[in-house]
Amino acid sequence: CSAAGGPVVLAAATSSRLDAVCTEGVWTGPKVTVDLLTSTDGGTSFGPSRPVPVTSADAAAATGASTVAVGATVSGTNSVNVALEMTFDNGASWHAVYRQAGGGWLELGFTTVQQGVAIVLGAWHANTMLFTTDGGRHWAPVSFR
Repeated sequence: CSAAGGPVVLAAATSSRLDAVCTEGVWTGPKVTVDLLTSTDGGTSFGPSRPVPVTSADAAAATGASTVAVGATVSGTNSVNVALEMTFDNGASWHAVYRQAGGGWLELGFTTVQQGVAIVLGAWHANTMLFTTDGGRHWAPVSFR
C-alpha cells in the first residue's frame, strides 16, 4: 500500500489471515481507489486485489475467513457522511450496512464472529455507538438512556 501512494488499515481475523484495506493514490494521484488485499500467511504475501466501493477507508475489522467490515467517510452533495461496507465473500461483493451523517470512525471491531461494535464520530461530540449481533449484516445505534 505504501508504494501505491496512500494509507493502509489492517484487520486480522486469525493469526495467519490478515486483510489490508489500502486507499491508493491519495498522495500520488491522479485517481484515488480503495482495495482489499488478503494474506493467508501472516502478512508475508498479499493478493489478489479486490476493489472496495468507497473513496477512503478509515477503519477495518475482520471475522472468520471471508468477512471484512470497512468504515469509510464518503462525500455527499451537501455533507460528509460515514458508511459501513461489509463483504461476506472475501471481497467478491460488498453491502452498505450502515450510513449516517458523521465525521468518521472512532472504533470498529468484533468481539466474536457474530457480535461487533463501532463508534461513529458525530457533530459536536454527539458520537454514536453501533452494535451488531448477526455478524455485521445489521447494525443498530445503542441507547444509553
